[in-house]
Amino acid sequence: MALPVASCVNLLPVAIHRMRDRLTKQGSEGMEVVVTDMLDLPFECKIFDLMIEKGTMYDI
Repeated sequence: MALPVASCVNLLPVAIHRMRDRLTKQGSEGMEVVVTDMLDLPFECKIFDLMIEKGTMYDI
């Protein structure tokens, strides 16, 4: 059984850089970290098992 893919997206490159640093310090592997607009996600499959949103949609 394959492990699920986890992705972290943010529109701001500085936020992505900080997330990559945090994940490296924690020794976390397998997290895809992508600079992108959450309204135009670049993922081939448009089906997600779980999505956690932390306030971004509030402003849209």
